[in-house]
Amino acid sequence: RRVFVIYDGIHYDALAFCLNEALPADADVTQFSPKDDLVLEKARAVCSEQHKKKAFTDTSNFTLRCLVCQAGLKGANEAQAH
Repeated sequence: RRVFVIYDGIHYDALAFCLNEALPADADVTQFSPKDDLVLEKARAVCSEQHKKKAFTDTSNFTLRCLVCQAGLKGANEAQAH
């Protein structure tokens, strides 16, 4: 079997094919045949589309604020050091 895992810079998600939006999410297909090249092409297209939309987290440049002292921080390194 083949599964696809998408990483957005923060966490991983399984790529799922929705058979019908009226069905519950557990009806989505997340395992595919390794011989199915069409599914592979579609998975690559989804990743490419998400990347073009910048649907990922740039952990080097994101900004956040400490909820304790209100300090403004930039990137994961500053956040971890703080």
